[in-house]
Amino acid sequence: MTSENEFQLFTSLRYDPLLLSSEENSRSILNFVTPSPFYMLAYHRDRMVEAAQHFDFFEVEKKLQDGRALHEELLKLTQSHIERSGKDEAMKVCIV
Repeated sequence: MTSENEFQLFTSLRYDPLLLSSEENSRSILNFVTPSPFYMLAYHRDRMVEAAQHFDFFEVEKKLQDGRALHEELLKLTQSHIERSGKDEAMKVCIV
């Protein structure tokens, strides 16, 4: 749990295995890896980077620079959740 005075950046995006067959979502401007089960990941990453720059969160900005690494980390975490739940279905993913 965060303290009352702690400030965090976050974004929420959709994970959906159906997006793997979406031509629109497979555009390189929207994702770092295609096809991707994450909806417009590049857009969400860019917003987080801009917010990190605005608030001088330099370590956050540095961590988010590699979009492919972000994709791989999110995929690893969602796959772990899928293995535990036994369900590969659409879900909301929150990046904090």
